[in-house]
Amino acid sequence: LPRTKDYHDAYDTGRAIIMQIETAEGYLYLADIYGWTGGTPGSIAAGRTNDILVIIMNELESQPSGPSIIGGDINGDLSTFPCIASQLKAGNWHDICDLEQFTGHTKAQPTCQVRVGGRETRRDYFLVNSAGLDLVQSLQVTTLPGITTHKVVDMVINTTSTGPATR
Repeated sequence: LPRTKDYHDAYDTGRAIIMQIETAEGYLYLADIYGWTGGTPGSIAAGRTNDILVIIMNELESQPSGPSIIGGDINGDLSTFPCIASQLKAGNWHDICDLEQFTGHTKAQPTCQVRVGGRETRRDYFLVNSAGLDLVQSLQVTTLPGITTHKVVDMVINTTSTGPATR
């Protein structure tokens, strides 16, 4: 259940959802975000996306402590969103896509190409709080045949679910 009215409102926009998974160690929280297109520094879209990120972070903070993951199409560079940039700088959250220990690459791989032949960008992320960092096993950015503008970002985590069996 949402603990804050702001999260309930953000959920209603269709741009944010937080799921709780019961594990042997406690709860794991998975937040999915779809930021507004055009999240360039100072833009209205960036401000709206930062607002959603603030709401997600506040909602996660109101839940019992433990591992949390934010993933999705944020539609901008992380430095554009002060809420996340400050958490990354403080070491409270980690950009898994940019950590060689999980990706095997010295820098984050691009995830988007607006048009064929255009400049590749990175707009899709997996961010993990410090409590969840030990769960992460790997992250891979791959291309799907026939899809030229977006890549798939797969993150593997290791945890034992104790909740009901789901598909």
